[in-house]
Amino acid sequence: MLQRLFALAMFTIIVLWLMVSYMPHVQSALPTIAFAQAGGWQSTSGVILLVVFIALQVWLLYTTLTRVRTSQMHSHTKPLRLKLGVELFWSVLPILMTIALAWASYALWLNQANF
Repeated sequence: MLQRLFALAMFTIIVLWLMVSYMPHVQSALPTIAFAQAGGWQSTSGVILLVVFIALQVWLLYTTLTRVRTSQMHSHTKPLRLKLGVELFWSVLPILMTIALAWASYALWLNQANF
């Protein structure tokens, strides 16, 4: 019961945050973070964080696959009921989204890096 209330509260907070952040008259009052002339350190840190995030997602995908395989092959008890296709989808989706966002923002990144 408590977990359901917590999940409902988190869902409500996220929906309200999204609604408020996209309302035109409220959006102008929200704080804006800008890095004026940040230079190469911002671009370099962005690339490093992108590589680290993708590496982490690939590592999570690999450990999920190996855990499911070993559990299904060597288990003498009730097998782990995971659908491999669903697990792959939800593991690969963040990687694809990150790569798509990086590709979409590449022109902006080059503009900020002043290359």
